[in-house]
Amino acid sequence: PPHPCLLPLPSPRAIPPADTASSSSVSTDPGDTASSEYAAQVNRQEEMQLDSYSMKTKRDATRRALALSKFREKRKNLSFEKKVRYVSRKKLAENRPRVRGQFVKRNLPAME
Repeated sequence: PPHPCLLPLPSPRAIPPADTASSSSVSTDPGDTASSEYAAQVNRQEEMQLDSYSMKTKRDATRRALALSKFREKRKNLSFEKKVRYVSRKKLAENRPRVRGQFVKRNLPAME
């Protein structure tokens, strides 16, 4: 059997919430309103934590879905065509002398 450290942890949804009626800290005396109010408050807090967790995961999932759709749209519209950004630079480059496509210095007048 695998070592206990190597076993996967249970997901937060797999762990059932604690039942407050069976907990020993809550009094069953109907006259004890302070403890019953406290138990109700604890219940509400636990429910809110579970709700906020599920809402956070839903929000993250929708945010990711929106980001993925935006990425896919941008990828569709990518253009790998040659684009001249500066017309003046293009004109200068066309006028410069080249040898096999590479720029070379202009020939200096020969000294004799």
